[in-house]
Amino acid sequence: MARPPKKGLVYFSLDCDFFEDDKTKALRRAYGQDGILTYINLLTRVYANGYYLEYGELSQLALDIAEQITNVQIKKTAARVEEIIHYLVGRGALDEGLFKQGVISGEKIQEQYRLTLKKMKRVCDMQAYVLPQALSHAEKIGVSTEENPIISEETPVISEETRGKEKEKITTTTTISFNKESGKEKNAQNPVPDLFEVRTYFRKLGFSETEAVIEAARFLAYNAARGWEGLLKAEWQALAQLWAERKDERDGI
Repeated sequence: MARPPKKGLVYFSLDCDFFEDDKTKALRRAYGQDGILTYINLLTRVYANGYYLEYGELSQLALDIAEQITNVQIKKTAARVEEIIHYLVGRGALDEGLFKQGVISGEKIQEQYRLTLKKMKRVCDMQAYVLPQALSHAEKIGVSTEENPIISEETPVISEETRGKEKEKITTTTTISFNKESGKEKNAQNPVPDLFEVRTYFRKLGFSETEAVIEAARFLAYNAARGWEGLLKAEWQALAQLWAERKDERDGI
């Protein structure tokens, strides 16, 4: 049975001069690390969903982000996150018109989404909340839905014997096993890591502060798209170590 085309992205690009950009510097001067982590967290949420993110209550979204970027003074951080989001809207990083409709998106976000799909040779089907200025700029750089044939994402029928061998192969390679039946119980005792934890772990592995933040955001977005079911705390660290070891390989793609 064919698998529906993925709407969101598994990863997204972050320019190497991200921290040298004037807007990034202004955000850092205004809100420090909380500002940078909030913005990157928003990007992971938007791109995991596609090119926009609908939210119900801004206060709840801010609380969810706060719980992922810190493990202390969460309520205080949530209030700060909400303020940072308003700052991003005021500075044009997020579109004000869409924000008033309960949608997180922006011109640059939509342009980057289109460009990424073009590189992946996937059809760019954007209908809701499309910003005309983003569409206009995308056409200038040659992003066209007609020129990008969709990659077949059909799921082949796999026998139970083959599935068992593949699972054994994965667990042998990564020394990680996943128990789907007891996944919820495990996650209740060992919740999946937040951005603060992963960033700290990458720092211990020798990454610079900038690299640690970027790789942590990418690592979380990638695994969130795949699902964290049955993942123990020790296991996410093993995955993070593999992620770090394969950084050069990913950057070369």
